[in-house]
Amino acid sequence: MSGLRVCSKCKVQKPVEAFGKNKSRSDGLRHYCKVCACAAAADYRARNPDKSRLAAAAYRAEHPDKVQAANKAWREAHPERQRASSTAWRGANADKVRADHLAWSAANREKRRRWNKIWYENNRDRIIAKTVAWTRANPGKHNAATKLRKQILKQHTPVWADTQAIEVVYVKAAEWGFDVDHVVPLRGKTVCGLHVWANLQLLDRKLNRSKSNRVWPDMP
Repeated sequence: MSGLRVCSKCKVQKPVEAFGKNKSRSDGLRHYCKVCACAAAADYRARNPDKSRLAAAAYRAEHPDKVQAANKAWREAHPERQRASSTAWRGANADKVRADHLAWSAANREKRRRWNKIWYENNRDRIIAKTVAWTRANPGKHNAATKLRKQILKQHTPVWADTQAIEVVYVKAAEWGFDVDHVVPLRGKTVCGLHVWANLQLLDRKLNRSKSNRVWPDMP
């Protein structure tokens, strides 16, 4: 369909593409243009918030597939607005977002770990750059964290530990490009290992990150 028609609301002549569809009319078009129709709908929702919410909920329940498809199409067509809207909503509902995230993570631990591993592998350079930038911007916090790490190692190093053997492990790890891992984590939730030669192993960095402090031999 092509041509022009006048909006009965704003009295402006516009292309027929500027009008929504209305099957009950002879020409198949609404008498308001899309701009005026949106303004009228917004005005109605402002004056009748409860009715509008109930009507919208009923429509979503009756047409879930159509609503999902329409929402997806809108997000793809307006990515910037979608990001801004999501950011604003998360900021206004921070407690709910945090609670939902914790509940989902607790119910989907393995899936969460797999996603974290995949995300880290796909964003490794970004993570490293962000870490370097944070370290430079927060030297005090970085020094405090480093000091805490040294303190933890000292607390878990018994007097009988072979410090020379431990040093050799770290030297070889740097030479061969591996991470030094504690077989039994120093700060596990149920066990705490020792910083001794027998509790050290060399691991690939990705494997060490995925292991974290949650895995150890003979774990329950």
